[in-house]
Amino acid sequence: MKKTNHFKTILSLGLPLMIGSILQILMGTMDVLFISQLGTEYTAASTMGTSIAGVFFIFSMLVSAGVVALVARKIGEKNERAVQSYGMTALILAGIIGISVSLIAVTFSKPIISVYDPDPSLAVLIKKYVDIIFTFTFVVFLNTTLRSIIQSTGNTKGPLYIFGTANIINIVLDYLFIIVLDFGIRGAAFATVLSQAFACLMMMGLLYKQLFNNRREFFGLFSIRLKEMKDILSIGVWACVQSIARPITGLVMMRIVYNVGGKSGSAAFGIGLNVINYFFIILTGLSGAISILVGQKIGEGHIDEAKEIVNEGIRYTVINLIVFHIPYLIFTELLFKPFNTTPEVTAMGVSYVRIVFLGFIVLGHVFIYRGAFAGAGDTYPPMMAALFANVVCKLILAFVFTTLFEFGINGVWLAILLSIYAEWIVITRYYRTGKLYKNSIG
Repeated sequence: MKKTNHFKTILSLGLPLMIGSILQILMGTMDVLFISQLGTEYTAASTMGTSIAGVFFIFSMLVSAGVVALVARKIGEKNERAVQSYGMTALILAGIIGISVSLIAVTFSKPIISVYDPDPSLAVLIKKYVDIIFTFTFVVFLNTTLRSIIQSTGNTKGPLYIFGTANIINIVLDYLFIIVLDFGIRGAAFATVLSQAFACLMMMGLLYKQLFNNRREFFGLFSIRLKEMKDILSIGVWACVQSIARPITGLVMMRIVYNVGGKSGSAAFGIGLNVINYFFIILTGLSGAISILVGQKIGEGHIDEAKEIVNEGIRYTVINLIVFHIPYLIFTELLFKPFNTTPEVTAMGVSYVRIVFLGFIVLGHVFIYRGAFAGAGDTYPPMMAALFANVVCKLILAFVFTTLFEFGINGVWLAILLSIYAEWIVITRYYRTGKLYKNSIG
């Protein structure tokens, strides 16, 4: 069988995802830049608040992960009615779960914050931030699901334009609320939720235009279909467990960082995360494209071509590694200059980036394999890999390195590095069994 180069197809699907990722990360960076002007305590508070919110946002994967695999598969089967039906079911499910999570998060925000055991002044700042974010968490659920549905059809440009515009709005509102109107940390939260609300309205309009031919058809599918909900959740539950392992361990890691490095360590961790997030731009785009293509090729019955696409995607990740080793290993200090950091924060942040980057050598495989499993609807293996890496390896090693061996803040960074290799080993072993290409969904 003659091999086909899928570069143009991967690029056409992945490039909008990459650009969208750039804008999303840039929005986070601008949030931190504006907040950092208020001082180290505010930077630490926003970092901790974002980490807490991330745990709740991950529950959106219950719906979005399942609908990606199902819609992509139905597109491959050329079953338009099933695409519409699963799309509407996913949207209803996202609304139900999103509202429930919002209510829980708002009700229990104070005990949730106490996980960090922060200073009283820091706890007040965190609560000011997360109370606003939590109130509108359901909007994030709707946005995540809407984007997944539309991108699974092969349209990755529409969501890019909408969320790109929303990110620009967020940056403008950051400046207005934080700098001009002096709303403090609440200003950053207001900017985020308003830009998300804008994106939600625009994405709803795009979904209606792309998937449904008329108003009657749209509302005709607005009903509870338990089998479709079960199909979506049966895939999404493992993806959710996989994804939630990261922010939950992130919460615990943030607590360890705070205990070992104080407010400076927390600020360095938050800024460092923003710095290294740019490495994930290309990987996120490639993983998303691989997910869509693998799902469609399995739906068409072209298994060998799906495998070729995965191998091709891995080759492209090497370019990313080559490009980023220069700023992350050589010019690391310069990356922290714009954030108004103290020498202590900069030193901790630089060591974080340099140590963790050594694990990025194998991250290309991890991201591409995740995409392949997601496209096949087999989300159990990535979940097991993530749990082993984040819960078993990262947390235990961080505790051992900082408590028994007294490596200090570098012990946390070393634990993160080793957890990356642990995830790579596990997910690679699962992928090489080839079972994901034999599973049936939907």
